[in-house]
Amino acid sequence: MWPDYFTNNFHYYYLPYFCNRGLAVKDHSNVTKCFCPPSFYGPQCEFYSDRITVVTHLDLRNYYIQGQSTVIKVLTTFLFDDLIMDYYEFHVYPSLQTEDNYVKQKMYFLYPRTNEFIRLKTNQRSGTQLYKVRFEAFELFNTMNINPVGVWDFPIYFDNLPSFRLVKILRVEQSNTIFINNQCSDHPCGANGVCHIVINKNESYFCLCKSGYFGKHCETFDPLCSGHCSPQSICKPNYGGIITGNREPLCVCPAGVFGPTCHLRNDHCNSSPCLSNGTCYVTYEMADIQNYTCAYTSAFYGDHCQYAKASVCVTFGPTPKAVIESNAILASSVLLCDINNKTLNLVIRHQQVYTSVPPYLQYNHTVSISS
Repeated sequence: MWPDYFTNNFHYYYLPYFCNRGLAVKDHSNVTKCFCPPSFYGPQCEFYSDRITVVTHLDLRNYYIQGQSTVIKVLTTFLFDDLIMDYYEFHVYPSLQTEDNYVKQKMYFLYPRTNEFIRLKTNQRSGTQLYKVRFEAFELFNTMNINPVGVWDFPIYFDNLPSFRLVKILRVEQSNTIFINNQCSDHPCGANGVCHIVINKNESYFCLCKSGYFGKHCETFDPLCSGHCSPQSICKPNYGGIITGNREPLCVCPAGVFGPTCHLRNDHCNSSPCLSNGTCYVTYEMADIQNYTCAYTSAFYGDHCQYAKASVCVTFGPTPKAVIESNAILASSVLLCDINNKTLNLVIRHQQVYTSVPPYLQYNHTVSISS
């Protein structure tokens, strides 16, 4: 027999387990509904989704940073042949990333589950790859200009599998547009597009069309783009995904602007929220309520650069009993160490070699304390 307490409150205890790997909620009619993760679907998230996981990051070693606030927007599209299934955008600040310090981007794309696509996926295709992932990169400047940077195109070789992971590093070159003796030398994109060699396929090219134009060579204009996006944006027809029937244009927004049609402005950095000479960067993350981040200097830390790091200051000066005059010292090596309290060993945190003896040293410790 169930105790009366559990009997009267049974729905509170079964609710967390009702949706398998999903989240159960009650609607206005007190009916339980399930929010499923990308890997599951169904009324109770009981079925596995055929999906592809994409993990990537930008390699900026050969990229010249034109300004501290320059942003690289990467538009990721999931395609069946040339039909766009879905898309995802992410943004990268080159000035905040190094070879050893970068942000990995992870995204899901779901294979369509309509009868037509299920039939195409299950039929034998003699090794052809119909699904692919394309990356289109754009530079965003404070002047509201948008400059195409590069294109990468990766086929999904195992699209028959229910789950597949595509892991790629996107190497950004300074310019890969019109070169001599390549696919772009004949200007195949005409006046309405810019020809780009596909970076991972030197024998292929892709036309990045001007706002409102589409087609393999940007030969067609879509009237839906007339006034759809803000004037500084790039309107890309047939990029809305199959949920909208691919008739809803996609707007590629310039710096500091967001929204479906790029008419919303993120001006949080205009109020200078970062203290202690910190630099404010717009995050472009719709899930981030703050919508900006502060890059602090070496002496400060915190969400708004409001805390001072532990600092070591050393001043060197002449002493009456000095055996050797400081100007006679040709070089000196300075080590800043921590002490391991258990082993009493010295742990080197910083080391620097100087000509002669420096008059003053300051080192900001990586361990931070409140001021």
